[in-house]
Amino acid sequence: MAIMFLQGRQRDVIGSLTAAMDQAAGKLAFEQAAVYRDQIQSLRQVQEKQYVRRQRMAMPDIVARSKMAACICVNR
Repeated sequence: MAIMFLQGRQRDVIGSLTAAMDQAAGKLAFEQAAVYRDQIQSLRQVQEKQYVRRQRMAMPDIVARSKMAACICVNR
């Protein structure tokens, strides 16, 4: 699932974890369901911290760059 998440398939990963959480809760395995819940919350926090700031920069000093799909992020 980590590879799927890094490939940008966050919805698929969260959907799988949600299904596993629901299944565990249905079997009254509440501790396991809580583990899945915590994993989902952690992934959502990672998603919230990732954003792209779009603005025009005149001659930015590029310290690091990362390219995923059609999006390029520049940190300076």
